[in-house]
Amino acid sequence: MNQGQGRPPIDVREFEDYVRRAEARFAADAHPETAQLFALYRELRLRFERDLGADSRDAIVSRAAALMLIQCRAESRDAHDPPG
Repeated sequence: MNQGQGRPPIDVREFEDYVRRAEARFAADAHPETAQLFALYRELRLRFERDLGADSRDAIVSRAAALMLIQCRAESRDAHDPPG
């Protein structure tokens, strides 16, 4: 059985909520790597919107996936380089 089998697809509003929160968090993150990744994300966002349609589910899911990658990198970095 596939992992997602038997469950309804995630509502696009959940992706939209995640995207809004993540964009705000990463826009405020002063770490140079995060700032660089977020700048690249902004370029990708325009491409997703152009290629997939600004209001499409595919565009919002693509944005969420790109933001999740930034989040994973930031969490990995923080785990290896704790403040102090």
